[in-house]
Amino acid sequence: MESPSPHSFLVVRRTWLSRRPHFRASLIAAWSVFALIAMSVVYWRNWGGIGALLPASGEAVFKNHEYWRLWTALFAHADLGHLASNSLGIFVLGYFLSGYFSLWFFPVAALLVGGLTNYLTLLSYDPAVKLVGISGVVYWMGAAWLILYLLLDQQRTKTSACCALSA
Repeated sequence: MESPSPHSFLVVRRTWLSRRPHFRASLIAAWSVFALIAMSVVYWRNWGGIGALLPASGEAVFKNHEYWRLWTALFAHADLGHLASNSLGIFVLGYFLSGYFSLWFFPVAALLVGGLTNYLTLLSYDPAVKLVGISGVVYWMGAAWLILYLLLDQQRTKTSACCALSA
């Protein structure tokens, strides 16, 4: 049996990033932003008292066992600026993550991470503080995209990618 030559190499012809994003990616991203806008308006207007049920707090989640708030808080935003910044991140990163990786990555894993992030955040907050917004998910999505992109991109070596990040 012959051992491989020290000069042998593997040719990668395609990665997940070689193809176009899935056609549904823009629809998923747009519907996600629509959900953020709609639920934020419900929160701001408190229509039918529903808005009061959206934010998460340590008291509501841990004392009253209202665990759904870990997820409903993701869709409520403090003001228009907060909503706009999160909507931009959700649309762009949601498009790339669902388009290149799958619906399991965005929105499913993103929402699971959002609930977990809210749970961990509330552990360190005063029980009366109300938590709203999807900023933690946007940061997770940005980190996930960057890591996956750098791991899958075959046009750059890992050392050039690391050097580009530090520059």
